[in-house]
Amino acid sequence: IQANAAFNAYRELYFEGGVSSVYLWDLDTGFAGVVLIKKVGDGSKQVKGCWDSIHVVEVQEKSSGRNATYKLTSTVMLWLETNKEGSGMMKLGGSLTRQAEQDFTVSDS
Repeated sequence: IQANAAFNAYRELYFEGGVSSVYLWDLDTGFAGVVLIKKVGDGSKQVKGCWDSIHVVEVQEKSSGRNATYKLTSTVMLWLETNKEGSGMMKLGGSLTRQAEQDFTVSDS
């Protein structure tokens, strides 16, 4: 519940609307979580559309217990539709995914 409240405040401050959800779950040797944010355009200026962002983090503890692998996968999906006199009907959609993975030493603090 605290993670949802934190990302709800973040979403409202940075994106001025939309909806967000946070989910966390246990893995065999670690944990994972996802942050979902969705924003639908208001249709002003003859443009309709929405975007979604999905951020998944996985933390897997190594067998030594002193190191962990952190993996972040982020995807942004966009959809737009406009019908203007100068350009006519245009529909555009797409997605972009990026992933980063790194090992770190686990500290006691």
